[in-house]
Amino acid sequence: HDHGSEHHPEQTSDNDRSAADHDQAHAAPTPEEAINFFHHSLVEGRAEDALAYLHPQATVIEGGRTEAVSHYADGHMKSDMQFLGQISIEPISREVLVDSDTQATIVTKRRMHGQTEQGTLDIISVETATLIKEDADWRIVQLAWSSTPYGDT
Repeated sequence: HDHGSEHHPEQTSDNDRSAADHDQAHAAPTPEEAINFFHHSLVEGRAEDALAYLHPQATVIEGGRTEAVSHYADGHMKSDMQFLGQISIEPISREVLVDSDTQATIVTKRRMHGQTEQGTLDIISVETATLIKEDADWRIVQLAWSSTPYGDT
């Protein structure tokens, strides 16, 4: 849940946007932009914007559970956004594997640390995202998060 120096789309209120403007605001012409925009939206607590970068049939794997994007949105997405807003996130590495013109996998490793409601946190988080290109934009079709205590890697 990286929010370093990445760029994110212009923000306007949904009431001020036409459907075309809304689609343009969520454009992701590269796999990395889709991941970056998704994370910015999560960190900033913008659920609707984050969901725009997930394919409607996406799955989210976290803590040994696999769930459809609709269940994630209705379930623990809110707590993920709150969690990410409380901690520091330091990028460690990112590997982009372009499988074809329409599919890519991105593996991102980050250190996450800080004080949360549950106490002090210091972990290495590994995110594996599979993305597909539909029309001109990339969307996340599978997102898997795992973590280990910092220093154990």
